[in-house]
Amino acid sequence: RVDESNRQAKICVVSNNNENTSKGNLLPAMTPNLIHANAVVAAHQFNPSVVSQLWLADNGIVLREEFEAGKGSVFSDMMVNVASEKLTMLVTPDQVQFSPTQPPPNEDEIVANRLGLLVHTLPHTPFTACGLNFAWLLDDQDLVEVGKRLFFVPDSPVHRAFDVENSRFGGYLSRPAFGGRLKLDIKPLTLRTPNGESEERLQFAFNFHVDVPQASSGAGTVVAHLANWNHAFEMTREIMQVLESEFVK
Repeated sequence: RVDESNRQAKICVVSNNNENTSKGNLLPAMTPNLIHANAVVAAHQFNPSVVSQLWLADNGIVLREEFEAGKGSVFSDMMVNVASEKLTMLVTPDQVQFSPTQPPPNEDEIVANRLGLLVHTLPHTPFTACGLNFAWLLDDQDLVEVGKRLFFVPDSPVHRAFDVENSRFGGYLSRPAFGGRLKLDIKPLTLRTPNGESEERLQFAFNFHVDVPQASSGAGTVVAHLANWNHAFEMTREIMQVLESEFVK
């Protein structure tokens, strides 16, 4: 996603029904898992009809042998959905969503060489923004306690109003990064397992966002931001490792 808001760091709370929060001194053991990563390039107007399978192959963005049979790539005038062995890509009139399928640390080459090449091939497209997105899930047996210990502020009148049974806590943080903003949304999620049961997770959604100045070379700004992929991923991984190793004793 490309989050273009200018919110400052703040804490949010949500409430739903579940087990009572405990008040132990130590956080339980936590396991962070990266579940999704993509790059999003926004523009005033893309032309999806240009992005044909032949055009992608001729420009070296998706090689002919990489298209996976039966994956259901779709090409139309208003939307393109590409599935290959190394990437997935969705092109709409206002943005390109690009997800490498290679595991770290091999993703940066795919992002820079493939999505960067697409951007270079369309230099006159009015690009407006670029975002690098990494979503992590925190798996734990007591996320109620984890959320409260990480985000609850006893002196906050808003938080005191949520200091009841069955509360859930999350947060929003923002800081400068790579000439733009790193925005982190943290919130509890309820997931459905294949057998129909519900499981709770704490989602950490990192968004490295940069706006494209109208007076600049849009393509150059986007390509330069895409080159930050590995560094951005490492920043998110280090933050999640801190939660796992330093805050959990």
